[in-house]
Amino acid sequence: LPEPDIGSCVDIDPVRSETTRRSLLASLAGTGTLVLGTHFPPPTAGHVDGTPAGGYRLTPVPGSGPTARG
Repeated sequence: LPEPDIGSCVDIDPVRSETTRRSLLASLAGTGTLVLGTHFPPPTAGHVDGTPAGGYRLTPVPGSGPTARG
């Protein structure tokens, strides 16, 4: 999230992939919409917020990170 310009080897069309990432993140930032990033390391659930540098971050919701198992 911090750098939506960084792609992946599975991005068949890197330019369109970056445009899509930026558009999606911009539409979610600051809305309070719950995002579930299933391919993210924990925490995987949170809200997208913009950063002063123009990137994005995921603000985790409680309980979405690793849990202690007994």
